[in-house]
Amino acid sequence: MKNIVLLFAVLFAAVSASAQTQQQAQPLRVHPNADYIRTARVQLEKDTELKILEKLEESRLREERARMQMIEGSNFSVQNPAPNQPVQTQTF
Repeated sequence: MKNIVLLFAVLFAAVSASAQTQQQAQPLRVHPNADYIRTARVQLEKDTELKILEKLEESRLREERARMQMIEGSNFSVQNPAPNQPVQTQTF
């Protein structure tokens, strides 16, 4: 008799745990309007991130062009020092 009661208790616990797991696994039902709003928000976030990325790349391009103009406008010819002269270094 004890074995039957114990078996029944174990089976009841297993069925109860299984029911809770299945209940938790079911997707949350969302109101269609909330789903539409969420979709619109996600799309707006994507658009915003894309715009930020475009502005960042435009800024990088402008900076690179300015750097190139600075290099092209400057005289960067490298002269080898005379063999008997010490090399000067600049400290910043």
